[in-house]
Amino acid sequence: MFLNAFETTPTSIVVDEGEVASFFCVNAGSVPPANIVWTFNGQAISSSSRIFITSSTLDHLSPPRTSSSLYVTGVQPEDQGGYSCIAVNPALPESIATSPSATLTITRKATRLCDAFSTHSYVIFKSCDGKTLCCFESL
Repeated sequence: MFLNAFETTPTSIVVDEGEVASFFCVNAGSVPPANIVWTFNGQAISSSSRIFITSSTLDHLSPPRTSSSLYVTGVQPEDQGGYSCIAVNPALPESIATSPSATLTITRKATRLCDAFSTHSYVIFKSCDGKTLCCFESL
């Protein structure tokens, strides 16, 4: 009975607010197959109305691997942070492997509200504070 680390770890992503964020991991093998637990900023998370977790055992490999996916739908600013997966050997609960943390960064979709107020043929968009797109009419 042993537990290897991870073959595939979650990767950091940037997602627009309101879209779907997805993470994936595969442990490198465990006898018996590992259980995967996902964490957000170090706290265990489970499926909910916006969070979906799937896991499957790859029995045809030796030792068997467990793959798991995490989907966060309709991402909001409070979903931004670090996501990790933890593999736990069910025969030895103290035998765990933790993936490196992957960062979810949420961006706001650029709006073009200023187009409605423009009297010129086009509007110049540029960052006015490093975060917000401001609209400037062209000359």
